[in-house]
Amino acid sequence: MAKTNLKKYGKPVRRNAGPPTPRAPRASSQQPAAPSPSRDLERLWPYAAGAAGTAIVGTMLAREGVAPKTIAGGLALTGGLLGWRLTNKTERNLALAVGSAALAQLVLLKWGDVKDDNKGKSDDAKPRQARALPPGALESAFERARRRVALDSDEAARFRRR
Repeated sequence: MAKTNLKKYGKPVRRNAGPPTPRAPRASSQQPAAPSPSRDLERLWPYAAGAAGTAIVGTMLAREGVAPKTIAGGLALTGGLLGWRLTNKTERNLALAVGSAALAQLVLLKWGDVKDDNKGKSDDAKPRQARALPPGALESAFERARRRVALDSDEAARFRRR
């Protein structure tokens, strides 16, 4: 079989060949530009505004007498639901910032309760045990200890005399 000149005739065609597959586009040699500081500030302001709004609303509700856990839970739920349902990117970021700030506050409140519960148990243990003694048991224990100390001091004095 004779060889064909590929430069002259191109790639040899095969009987069952389909259309040529498209090639993947090549990556450009240029690196993407680093974001400018003004672009970073544009991304940051919804988060800062959401956190500040959470603090202000939480403070106002606390002054009205609402429980802190209720405030934090309500704001976290509201921010999460709004962030899920809103379509505008800036509004969604603002709502998610409200939810995340409130959720962080709620977690801190919950952890504070756990530490307070542990402190209360260790402080209440001693008085509960003292109340469980029958009447007169503590006085009789002190009297036995005094007699034992007196006996030990008498024996020590007796051995010193010799």
